[in-house]
Amino acid sequence: MKVLIVEDDQIYREGMEWWLTEIGYEVVGSAANGASAMELLWQTHPDLVTMDGELEHKESGLAVARRIRKEDPKVIIVIISATEGLAFEGRSIYKGDIESLESLRGLLAAQLPLSSR
Repeated sequence: MKVLIVEDDQIYREGMEWWLTEIGYEVVGSAANGASAMELLWQTHPDLVTMDGELEHKESGLAVARRIRKEDPKVIIVIISATEGLAFEGRSIYKGDIESLESLRGLLAAQLPLSSR
């Protein structure tokens, strides 16, 4: 599965890239903002996008997710946010097309070694 990471914090972005690669996913790119995310979406055609709820300069992850959904309705978008309720709001806006962190955990759980569970 090809993954695009959209996260403005470089440490989190690099950590997510390391972790996803470690468990067997192909990270095809990472972006710190919406413009970079859209450019990488067109270049790499990911299956899954992990999206920070709030990007640099208070850019809304949900707004970027809307643009991504318009360009590629089949891509899975997972909103990851420390802001409580943001993922729920995303699910209601997209009627289930955007998943919460709990869904990401479920999606990746089968890939984790037993010692990590």
